[in-house]
Amino acid sequence: MCGFCTMAEAVIPCAVKGLGSLQADVTAEPADEPVSASPGVTAFAIPDNASTTETISIGGTRDETLEVAGDQDWFRINLTDGDAIQIDLFGLDHDSGNALGELIDPYVRIYDASGSFLAGNDDIVLGQLLDSRLVFQASNTGTYFIEVDSYASNYAGDYRLEVAATTPPPPPPPSSPLDSIESGRALNTDDPVLVYFSEAGDTYNYNGTTYTATGVNAYEQAQLFSVFEGVEQFVDVDFQITTNRAQACLLYTSPSPRDRG
Repeated sequence: MCGFCTMAEAVIPCAVKGLGSLQADVTAEPADEPVSASPGVTAFAIPDNASTTETISIGGTRDETLEVAGDQDWFRINLTDGDAIQIDLFGLDHDSGNALGELIDPYVRIYDASGSFLAGNDDIVLGQLLDSRLVFQASNTGTYFIEVDSYASNYAGDYRLEVAATTPPPPPPPSSPLDSIESGRALNTDDPVLVYFSEAGDTYNYNGTTYTATGVNAYEQAQLFSVFEGVEQFVDVDFQITTNRAQACLLYTSPSPRDRG
């Protein structure tokens, strides 16, 4: 063995002619170990995707830790179609031994069974109350995933995750003016909306009082129908006048002068 090989303590055959057996004492590097964020803390203890086996249920609480900035924790939750839940996520220093303190500015999200984003919340009160609260109603029965994160994934720390049953959120505002019209029969935009203008002598009962109509004259009908035509410009509906009061979707009447006083 040449002098260089002797000093290198090589174990790989030397390929240079005349140098003999050049070998190196090579020790394989150990497999990557989880990164330690601080003494006693092992990073990424809970998976950040749909492979997680960590669970939470309605009425449940989890005290856990985002060990390093960039960490997210995912929890499985089983919901039934129509279940309404309130998810609360807030910083809570429950483990003084990890020296991380409470999670600053938490961020909560919920995903469906395929891992597609459904809803999320950063601040209960934007920029003021930095904990997270999300009200969610399941539209399908099955598995959902709750993700615990921090704003922009910038923070590490201890947190508490709570899930409670709640009342369903209110329905969204009407997408069409017709949704706000109260009538004796529902409006079907597939058919014409029949409008009845009262005739003189028609009677109507309201809160136990009977009113007699004087009738709607041609001018008044024209003015009102111009409003309906304006609605037709941006809503897929067709207003038509009918003389059959029983078939009407909308009724318009004017009380007699003696009924107004």
